[in-house]
Amino acid sequence: MEGEPGPKGHLVTFVVKEKPAIRSILFTGNKALKDKDLKAVLDLKPFTVVQEKALRENADKIEALYLTKGYVHTTVKPVVVKVSDRSADVRFEIEEGERILVKRIEIDGNEAFPDDTLKDLMETKEKGPRSH
Repeated sequence: MEGEPGPKGHLVTFVVKEKPAIRSILFTGNKALKDKDLKAVLDLKPFTVVQEKALRENADKIEALYLTKGYVHTTVKPVVVKVSDRSADVRFEIEEGERILVKRIEIDGNEAFPDDTLKDLMETKEKGPRSH
């Protein structure tokens, strides 16, 4: 905000800086998941305005996708790369965590149902990614 004396009082000028629009969305560090799979969980789109909250929320969505595939401790950092005053690229820098697979599920104390019936009802499967 800037001000200066004027004929009828002070003239106040507000300087508004427009946030850049997203030109493209990029990923680095992703070996286990393809770009198209990562883009599918995002609600960021090219030509929308860059907003910090939306960047963090979308980074969280990528981390959640990795978790469903069994990758624990994956971190995603959103980075805005300014291309011009009006546009920027969004790059998600991914550090993939270790993949955890369930080798075997043992059920103790069950006498009412066959173990396989209970296993069929579980989200976590043998030889599949660990569910959270």
